[in-house]
Amino acid sequence: TVPIVLPVTNDAVGGGTRSSKSLSPNVLKICLRMGEKENTAILGVLPKASDDYKPDEDIEKLFADETSIYKIGNNLYYPVDIYTIASHKAIEINAVSTDGDEKIIPIGIKTKQSGQATLLVKGIDNFNAYQKLFLIDAKKNETYDLFNVEYVSFEKELNEDMDGRFYIVMK
Repeated sequence: TVPIVLPVTNDAVGGGTRSSKSLSPNVLKICLRMGEKENTAILGVLPKASDDYKPDEDIEKLFADETSIYKIGNNLYYPVDIYTIASHKAIEINAVSTDGDEKIIPIGIKTKQSGQATLLVKGIDNFNAYQKLFLIDAKKNETYDLFNVEYVSFEKELNEDMDGRFYIVMK
């Protein structure tokens, strides 16, 4: 099997905006921000990619060391991790197919941190693999059209299980 390589530019894993100059076509950067912490997952839509986890086209998530807690004043700050989920695995870089079928990609968030959080999806301006792209918040029963909404803020509760709260839907 020949490995599938996502066409990610140098800017795709650093800063940038929703601009088409920051990511290659049909590659989305899903960012989670909580206070000063930020973490990213990459979702790419490619011909011939599998929608399931495949080690030659997807990269599993390596989680932050939970001992990397820091303290400012009386407040403790924990690592924050975001990933997509495929075949019951946490995926940091995920390739899915362009077969035309509706795609529902679960998003996982792992952190002991509670408080205000923001999900930001970059690369929207250069995304044309599907005509509709949504972020679903299952807890709030809200649907956000990512072609019209730049980010979604939410409150992360202490000990809240975040796997399956958010989904990316492509139609």
